[in-house]
Amino acid sequence: MKAQTTRGYRFFQFVWPSIDFISNEELFFHANGMCLYDSSKNEFEISDNCVVTFDSYFNALSVAKYRSYTNIEDLKFEVVVSGRCKINARHVSMASATFLLAEAMSSGQRTKVTLPVPQWQDLKDGLLFLEIAAIENCRLHDVAVTTKSKPNRHVALGIAITHFNRQAHIVPAIERISNFTAAEKERDIDLMVVDNSQNLEAHEHFGATVFPNKNLGGAGGFARAILEARQAGKFTHLLFMDDDASCSLEALRRTYDLLLYANDEKMAIAGAMLLESAPHIQHEAGAVFDEYCVSLNHNVDVSVAQNVLAHEALQRMHYGAWWFFGFPLKDAGLPYPFFVRGDDVDFGLRNRFQNVTVNGICSLQPAFAQKDGPLSRYLDTRHQLAHYLNGHLKIERRKTFRICIRSFWHAALTYRYETAEAGLRALSDILAGPGVFEHDPGASSARAGLKAGTQVEVHGKVDVSDLIVEYRDQNASWPKRALRNLTLCGHLLPTAVLRSSIRLQTAYDASGQVFGYRRVLYSMAPGTGFIAEIDQFRGLKIIVTGLWRTAKMLWYAPAVKIRFLQRYAHLTSQAYWRDALELDE
Repeated sequence: MKAQTTRGYRFFQFVWPSIDFISNEELFFHANGMCLYDSSKNEFEISDNCVVTFDSYFNALSVAKYRSYTNIEDLKFEVVVSGRCKINARHVSMASATFLLAEAMSSGQRTKVTLPVPQWQDLKDGLLFLEIAAIENCRLHDVAVTTKSKPNRHVALGIAITHFNRQAHIVPAIERISNFTAAEKERDIDLMVVDNSQNLEAHEHFGATVFPNKNLGGAGGFARAILEARQAGKFTHLLFMDDDASCSLEALRRTYDLLLYANDEKMAIAGAMLLESAPHIQHEAGAVFDEYCVSLNHNVDVSVAQNVLAHEALQRMHYGAWWFFGFPLKDAGLPYPFFVRGDDVDFGLRNRFQNVTVNGICSLQPAFAQKDGPLSRYLDTRHQLAHYLNGHLKIERRKTFRICIRSFWHAALTYRYETAEAGLRALSDILAGPGVFEHDPGASSARAGLKAGTQVEVHGKVDVSDLIVEYRDQNASWPKRALRNLTLCGHLLPTAVLRSSIRLQTAYDASGQVFGYRRVLYSMAPGTGFIAEIDQFRGLKIIVTGLWRTAKMLWYAPAVKIRFLQRYAHLTSQAYWRDALELDE
């Protein structure tokens, strides 16, 4: 890292709405008058008598997290502004009490205003933010938070992206991040791309280091990144990212600086996930695993300042998802060969990083509800059972039972038989031991089999103009619930007594809404979906087979766990991954 200057190290720069990331202004600032963002100059135009506050998701500084996780002992705001205005540095506590910490008046052109915060050492929680009250029309050119505290360590950060057949996303991402790393002078950051599809051309590299790689999924891609980073010998930390790299560049800076000033050398940064379709909604900020993946801070509208404040409490989390996860390379184990799904969970449970989340460090992702289906059900069931069998968590019969039942039960009751059968395959493969991961880290056999067996549950265009489609909430009265349960959601009833109209469903596994219909249209987006039809014999066969395999799993779990534990060290070793990826020694 470049030596610090007397002006201090800029560890927190403000970010403005950006057309290539998020244009929702309330995520960046709140204003009671006319405030326009000039994208051509990356500046704000603030009209007279307008008050702009930056108590927002991207621009409020977390007191508890920076005070708890870093050695930053002093800070000050640096503002560059033109025109007459009053600048206030404020603090809002967890009790929602707001205090004025510092204030200054400014006039003239491109005036640099500094507001020290001497109260920093006394603050415990809440958020720090700036407030600018324009006396006349003014322009806001730049805002940053600086410190003269010395970093705890040197950081050489490698951004690692695994790519597979998403050139439309990865090529712009490579160019964008490569331009950023080339221009970045104070931070030691490099970009590497693991190309699992082996189809990136030389002119699409833009100076990034690209490794053509055998397609063993995210686990294989990020295993390759760790192997290459260690061989390079210069990196202290890695940042795993999805191949669309849909984050603000400031998130990369903040990640670097948190690692730079971290008190704990095992600190890892778990980037939050905002929904691509609704960027103001936070799907997850950290996660735990308990039978399945549980998103923390789920479904929060982070455009509301009070919500940002309410989720400032420090939380313990098991892992950070690999859409954005920065961690120390030293002593970090290699991924388990899950192909995809569960590799990030295992990585977090095993390495026991100090996982932290900070507002503003995030990426945009599509909602997961649209990703359910036979392949995802198979992969989810495998990894959910494997975490217990690999010894990361205490194996309990009731949790094992629930994982097994979830793999097929509701899908079978709601006519999604291909998904249910995929769950049954996962149970069978896990009962056979860790060989399903060891000998087929690309899950090629399962993927081929599931693809061949998926004939109905494929989302495509659906013309409903000639169909009678119903959509209304079903009455959940106790007689109806009892009948639904006794008849296994109609599988013990003759087809003739079921409605001939088609039930429209926008969510999966909702047996209460499906009951009484012969056919169901599953549609996650207008004009697309698939129609599932009740098949009493197939559904009952799945349920009987699933209950039998569940019983076997409960009975044989201790013995299966011994086999998993015996192979775990090998399956996360450098020797295994070099052989699986067909890398020369």
